[in-house]
Amino acid sequence: MTVASAFCFGYVKELDIPLVIESQPQVISAYGFALVTVIDSHHDVAELTSVERLLSEQRVGVSTLDRHLVVPRDLLLELVDPDEWNLFNGFDEVWFFPRPPLIPLPADIVITSEAALDRERAGRVAEWMQASGAGLALGDGYGLNYATFDPAIADILESRTAR
Repeated sequence: MTVASAFCFGYVKELDIPLVIESQPQVISAYGFALVTVIDSHHDVAELTSVERLLSEQRVGVSTLDRHLVVPRDLLLELVDPDEWNLFNGFDEVWFFPRPPLIPLPADIVITSEAALDRERAGRVAEWMQASGAGLALGDGYGLNYATFDPAIADILESRTAR
């Protein structure tokens, strides 16, 4: 874990987004909404058939922002459930917010695990997170990249207790 003035970022080989959401719900409990920006390496998630189906159900709080999906936090449990939606299968990216996000994610910001979070990239991530109000970012694939302003969340993720 790297900490830069209350901004923490890192990589945990043993984790992925569904595992964190299902086994450690306290990691996301402070955030009411999620912005899903990558699903299975697809950045235009609003165009995916599974997302179009979800949008057609007209669930409360579900919408799009630019080419991404906005969902209430509680719906994420359904979306990661293999018996329900099974939406996240690796190389996914989710950003968490206390309120519905209003600022689209710039196309040059990616935190899925094939994009190493070095200090320069993490600085750009931190800037956007501050501007947009995001408090936590998770990106997986081969392990999990994370970024947060909450050191307690970073400690939970780094302790690998999300198994």
